[in-house]
Amino acid sequence: MAHLSAAVATELDSTPTRSRVRLSANIHGIGKIGIPVGVRIMAITDTVEAMASHRPYRAALGIDLALARVEAARGIQLDPDVVDTCLDRFRTGRAHVDV
Repeated sequence: MAHLSAAVATELDSTPTRSRVRLSANIHGIGKIGIPVGVRIMAITDTVEAMASHRPYRAALGIDLALARVEAARGIQLDPDVVDTCLDRFRTGRAHVDV
């Protein structure tokens, strides 16, 4: 997961922030601007790794389903810039999850 987090963070260094996105944190008055980019990156990398990996209570969902679910949460629960970067990294082979 650290590899993916670093890859996404590197890509996001030049990505502009879109403050108009409604994330669940807006309910608590935090808003996207108040959530550090590192936290937004970790939210996605942890989500992908958790869904793609085997858990004692369920079998691994696989990377394709994990990425599809992350894409479905884009702009709703997860930062769209970070999601786009994460998906691009996987689609171009520059990221992987060791499961």
